[in-house]
Amino acid sequence: MSTINDIAKAAGVSNATVSRVLNNDQKLQVSSETRKKIFDVADSLNYTKYKKKIPTAIGTISVIQWYTREQEINDLYYLSIRWGVEKRLRENNYKIKNIFSFEEFDNIKNTDGIVAIGKYSPDQIKQLKSLDVPIVVVDSDTMRYEVSCVTTDFDSSVFKIINHFTKNKHSKIGMIAGQEETTDNQKLYDPREMAFIKYMSISNLFNQNYIFKGPFNIDSGYALMNKAIKKLGRNLPTAFFIASDELAVGAIRALEEQHISIPDRVSIVGFNGSAIDNYLSPSLSTIEVDKQEMGSDAVDLLLKIKDKSLKHSVKLTIGTTLTLRESSKKLWLYDK
Repeated sequence: MSTINDIAKAAGVSNATVSRVLNNDQKLQVSSETRKKIFDVADSLNYTKYKKKIPTAIGTISVIQWYTREQEINDLYYLSIRWGVEKRLRENNYKIKNIFSFEEFDNIKNTDGIVAIGKYSPDQIKQLKSLDVPIVVVDSDTMRYEVSCVTTDFDSSVFKIINHFTKNKHSKIGMIAGQEETTDNQKLYDPREMAFIKYMSISNLFNQNYIFKGPFNIDSGYALMNKAIKKLGRNLPTAFFIASDELAVGAIRALEEQHISIPDRVSIVGFNGSAIDNYLSPSLSTIEVDKQEMGSDAVDLLLKIKDKSLKHSVKLTIGTTLTLRESSKKLWLYDK
């Protein structure tokens, strides 16, 4: 069995760097090229930190990632889900066939089941169902297609954030939402934005001019917050819900460059939870999502479908936790 030392030698980096990359340490400053090289070497050496000896594999499960390898390395949210999937599959003595990007659909052959991570169009779901094997999709609601899935509780999560803001006397609340599309160019609507509009409307606080949308990455968060500052000026909301922690990192940088105090002038709450959140300055309040649990629960659900203990498609919704840090004022500041 290969070791971290083997990977370090092959990749030309230190053991510590390999360990921190494989353990999803986002505090580590390392280029995407180096990160990709480490993962590629680890895959080539058949290494995983979860690896255990499998006496006899009882079958093969295909794990489809809607991202390419490079995209996955730059967005550790989906990498963490895949790790959760693979860990549980190995615990159940299954071989794993990794498929990166739906472009490789034709490579899915002789499989006993599929865990599909990410977002898929109706046509792509139809293609998956045509294989006539058990399927579970992670991070997308596919119940309308009669395909079982594991999702995050976006609705309750957004309610927690808006409730936190309104209890802290915020009435002007903005959102930086994410924009995505499937690999066959079908536009997706962010369920966080849907929940935000719903609860802000119920509270009679909704203002369409306070929503800014762009890709899920740091540069986008930076550009969108700068756009909000320029467009709204003195009318800039006093609080922002930001649809991912990556977007939030960029947004915080934009606010700091404009000398807009966080949280005294603008409070920020992100979404997803990552290792870096507690080490930002100010540290980031966020909705914590257990990505690896989503992956492992998807496998458990798949195995129930495979052994026919489930007769109908199932949607499993994973709860979240609102973790408050320096980027948003805490409730006790206003308690009497």
